[in-house]
Amino acid sequence: IQVLVEVKVADGHRDEFYSLANSDAEKSSGERGCLHFQVYEIKAKPGHYVFQEIYENQAGLDYHTTTEHYAAWGPFMDKGGMVLISKNILFKIFLGKKTL
Repeated sequence: IQVLVEVKVADGHRDEFYSLANSDAEKSSGERGCLHFQVYEIKAKPGHYVFQEIYENQAGLDYHTTTEHYAAWGPFMDKGGMVLISKNILFKIFLGKKTL
């Protein structure tokens, strides 16, 4: 299961976003069921970021949403630090020769 999340970080909140994103990526990468967790800045859209997460199965994704580092995003969003642009959960239907 792959999750792609795009967010827009508000002006003046980049440093706090980087701190939260770094902690989230580091802790998520060590979770059971998490195969890949990266955060990217969209070059053509300053202040926009994409989280790319790959989980072994639904149980891995479900576990991730119960963690403290996942919950830490709530207060950041509540104070206007970022807004959710999109969240898509993808299921692989065709296998290419190279996969993550």
